[in-house]
Amino acid sequence: GAPRREMPAQGAPRREMPAHGAPRTPPPRGGLSPRELTAYLTNADSLPAILDVYTRHGSSFDAINIATAWSQLGKARATGRERLDFFRTEEHTLLQLLQHTSRTISRLDARGISTTCYSMARLRFEPAHATMRLLSAEAISRIGEFNAQDFTNTAWAFAIVGVAARGALVKAVNARAAAIGIAALNRENRTQLHQFFLSVELELRPPAELLAPIGLRDACKQAMADEPTASSKLHLEVSAELTRMGIAHANELCLPGLDYHVNIAILPVAGTRGADADGATPRQSAGAASGEGGDVTAELLDDEVATRAREAVRAATAKYAGIVIEVDGPTHYDDERRLRPASEMIRRHLTLAGWAVLGVPYWEWNALKGPARKADYLAKLLARAGSVPERS
Repeated sequence: GAPRREMPAQGAPRREMPAHGAPRTPPPRGGLSPRELTAYLTNADSLPAILDVYTRHGSSFDAINIATAWSQLGKARATGRERLDFFRTEEHTLLQLLQHTSRTISRLDARGISTTCYSMARLRFEPAHATMRLLSAEAISRIGEFNAQDFTNTAWAFAIVGVAARGALVKAVNARAAAIGIAALNRENRTQLHQFFLSVELELRPPAELLAPIGLRDACKQAMADEPTASSKLHLEVSAELTRMGIAHANELCLPGLDYHVNIAILPVAGTRGADADGATPRQSAGAASGEGGDVTAELLDDEVATRAREAVRAATAKYAGIVIEVDGPTHYDDERRLRPASEMIRRHLTLAGWAVLGVPYWEWNALKGPARKADYLAKLLARAGSVPERS
């Protein structure tokens, strides 16, 4: 949610505020109240407009204005190239905002800390950045002020950017979760915490005292496992082609331990490393799970391309827990065709857990004409599984 807004004192002169949807005109120079500045920031929907408000009136910003500015920067529509170019040309102003934020952190309320962490994570600030370190320290010292949404948003933000070497933050999140109680956490809160707990387990490999209570972890795992799934047309096309190539796979499989539903999972056969790790291999169809994925009665390919693909699968599944293929539509990418941070985090978790993770971007698949080119594309993709770095 948006930060709370300060209201002008009774009897204070009122200015006409820009309505939502009104033309985005720059704020006038001269003194504006914090409430007026929040309104201008809320109506600024581009990177230049947001920083223009700060350039003109940054000296008058209070803590709520700072949090609102970061919230808007995180939501502003811009391609990756536009964002990169803008932050390069506006580096001085951005540095001023970061320094101002660092000076103001102690005056941010819990919602402001949460909002700023969340937005900076979306903007791909590293956890070692000075402002992120200050935000983490402030969150730790004041975690008792955070409600369920604030502390789970903050935990999720640090899961996005990485939680390595942040044991104090882990302890604070665990303690706050225990104090609030499972019953007070909605499904979104629980799935955010699950991803935070996964980051802790996979990135820190922590001692037992850094692990959340088993009951809390199980409730959060269940929330992730219960997330609804639906296969896209693009996904089913890829599944159908794998079926035609004679590659057994499962669609929308919920991976034990991680509880992520993955688009396509190719599991090891009995006797290989991944199968032996659990003592059993879940049943796979010779085609797509649940009979989906196109015409599973189509004639199987038995040519050099399909043979090459099946050999690549055998080699990769002997080394890894299995192969995951994520068929990614437009919502998984920014306008510069970079994976969004949330999707990057999931792939990082899968890789750390020992899976070979491959991606099929929508624009590459849509450019393929005819089954022969699609089969060749998938054979080359599967051959890359052997080159995915294996977790030691």
